[in-house]
Amino acid sequence: MSKIQRMFSLATQLAKPRKLNDLSKNHWFGCVGIRSDNAIVYSRNIPAHIGKEAGSAKIKAAHAEARLVQKLDYGSEIYVVRIAKKKTEDDSSTFLIARPCCMCETVIRSKKIRRVYYSINNDQYGVWDPIKNVDRVYSL
Repeated sequence: MSKIQRMFSLATQLAKPRKLNDLSKNHWFGCVGIRSDNAIVYSRNIPAHIGKEAGSAKIKAAHAEARLVQKLDYGSEIYVVRIAKKKTEDDSSTFLIARPCCMCETVIRSKKIRRVYYSINNDQYGVWDPIKNVDRVYSL
């Protein structure tokens, strides 16, 4: 299993719902980061109404990537997955596209994160270089 697959697997476990009220959603986000000191940190989406901030700050505070970046330093890597509520026939998780939104992109760029790996589907993932603003798609 590659490093990307291991990190996606960890992010998938973190994304899965923990409470019954989370089951009403159609998908969940999980995010894992590796800091420059090799420490692994993580976050998941939370409902926007939980955040204390107002307006777009409240939405940003609910996004896994924006919450994770607060725990990272210059040169870190992020692995983000979005998993569907509906599972595959073999009961494994179904990946959906999880590229960061424009608000999260801004936060990621400001922290000078080195790379963002994101799920696209069960066969592909994307790699975004925020410094060069280049996206590439690869097979899993």
